[in-house]
Amino acid sequence: LTLVLLITAGLTTVANAQQTASDNITASATIQSSVTLTGTQNLDFGTVPSGSATPIAYDEANAGIFTVQGNESVSLSFSLPNNLANNSSSTIMPINFGSTDAAWSDDGTNYNVFDPSGSADIDLWDSSVSSDGNVSVYIGGEVNPAANQEAGTYEGTIVLTASYN
Repeated sequence: LTLVLLITAGLTTVANAQQTASDNITASATIQSSVTLTGTQNLDFGTVPSGSATPIAYDEANAGIFTVQGNESVSLSFSLPNNLANNSSSTIMPINFGSTDAAWSDDGTNYNVFDPSGSADIDLWDSSVSSDGNVSVYIGGEVNPAANQEAGTYEGTIVLTASYN
């Protein structure tokens, strides 16, 4: 009889199990696409007579052109040479950039002029600025050869930098 009672008592005992719950979330990050910048046309003064300042405006056929593509607000800034160097000697020729020698445009006809010695901010994602995230940046300038300027081809490097704001 005692044995039966012990077994019965063991069967009627209920164990209280602990309850747990869990869930999860996702960690995510969106990588901003990089801004791209391509030099598409050199600033070309052509054949320049000695002693004659020769300007090229930003909207002329020989102006320098860059293409900028992105999807955010960018800041544009130039690094400009003070002189062009003769490829076959150490002779230099001055080049100048005025406050209205740079511009950007979405369509190649409506220009937004800016000073190339400063910077310009463009919202590439704004459809009123660019329908597709692309703009062209134009640069002109003026070379000033001396009256006795040595003949030859003179070159310098113009650098445009575009960085996200």
